[in-house]
Parts: sequence; C-alpha cells; structure tokens
Amino acid sequence: MSGAGHDAMAMSHLTKVGMLFVRCRGGVSHSPAEHVLDDDVWAAGLAILAFLEMHVAAALAEESHTGGRDDRITVVVGND
Repeated sequence: MSGAGHDAMAMSHLTKVGMLFVRCRGGVSHSPAEHVLDDDVWAAGLAILAFLEMHVAAALAEESHTGGRDDRITVVVGND
C-alpha cells in the first residue's frame, strides 16, 4: 500500500487532485537508492499530456458555452 497521500493532501482542500505513479526499481522511493527507467518516465509524461489535452479541451469547450469557469486542474506526480 502506498503512503503517497501526503503528496496531495496539502492541495486537496483547494482543488481536485489526481496522482500518477512511476514505478521504481524494487519499490524504493524517497531514498538516494531510488531509480526509475527512462521509458517509465516517458510513459508517465505521455499519460499526463493525454490527460491535460483531454481535460483542457473539455474545459475550453465548456467555457465557450458557459461564458467562463473557475475549475482548476492540479496534477501531482509521485514515484511510490
């Protein structure tokens, strides 16, 4: 089980928060021994990009229909 909630809890009272996890060799994180593969970082980046493209496009489309909107998207990247 991940204890990663601490990464997002500080922002959760201000906005909706989602987390994307990048796997670490041996499950070691928050340590000098932590290591991630370049391919995993690349895959995480593509996932964030796809998420933002989908949600920003939807927010812009809704904004054009409603005359404005104040929902904010916060993305927290963890490696647990």
